[in-house]
Amino acid sequence: MLSLEFEVPVELLNTIMDTILESEVSLEWVYYSEERNSVVVRLSVPREELCEYLLRLTIALPISLEVSVVEAKEGHMYIHEAFLINVEVMSRTYPVVVLLEYTGGKFYPSDITIGIKPNAPQELIDAVSHLTIGRVRIGDAKVVKRIVTKNAVFIMLRRDANNDTVRRYWMTAV
Repeated sequence: MLSLEFEVPVELLNTIMDTILESEVSLEWVYYSEERNSVVVRLSVPREELCEYLLRLTIALPISLEVSVVEAKEGHMYIHEAFLINVEVMSRTYPVVVLLEYTGGKFYPSDITIGIKPNAPQELIDAVSHLTIGRVRIGDAKVVKRIVTKNAVFIMLRRDANNDTVRRYWMTAV
């Protein structure tokens, strides 16, 4: 099980609770901050449900969100980041998940997962491939796997890739 932790305005708590009830996710705790008029939520999510749940959360929330993902594995504690964003392309807004996993080091992600809805246009894929989050340029990573489900497309990447290879794959990804 992984732990997710994030902060949202208190008026979005019911939306968060709805996504929990519709998923294989467990609520660990909620902390209310009257001063900030927000809640910090901690959830437990099975590893195999992580990307699906993050995309479901992105679709449900009207705001961008940074999520801390804590994983205990093989005697080590890993702290990953997920960015739940909305990308505007061709006058429409699309939910996108960018999961940065730090299993190979603390300062630069070893694995990146991009999650989008299956009906996303090619222009969205192009826009996401050009995103930079902090020091991480998505287009510099090598595509290693693509998973298509009924509700989502997940593109798994590894860093340190040849840009031409990545660009060719992104053009044919969906």
